[in-house]
Amino acid sequence: MRRTGSWTGGAAGCVSALREAALALAVDGWASVDAAADWISAQHPDQTPEKYGCRTWRQVIHESRRFDLRYRDEDGPKKVWYQERNKAQKAGR
Repeated sequence: MRRTGSWTGGAAGCVSALREAALALAVDGWASVDAAADWISAQHPDQTPEKYGCRTWRQVIHESRRFDLRYRDEDGPKKVWYQERNKAQKAGR
């Protein structure tokens, strides 16, 4: 699949959208990936995982290397949550 977006510079549209969603939705510093996907669809419909060669927002989060993922068991299937890495973690990568 052809990528139309870019990871360079840390300012990719999807990364910015994920940051905004996390600020709007975070509970105890973590945001639900499912809730973020819905929020981004409403606020930034031009930002999609496919634009960056990914199938899911979870994959975008992983591929960007700018966020941490956490899986939680919550009355049913595991839910995926994310938060932005702090600067010390980013520098170590």
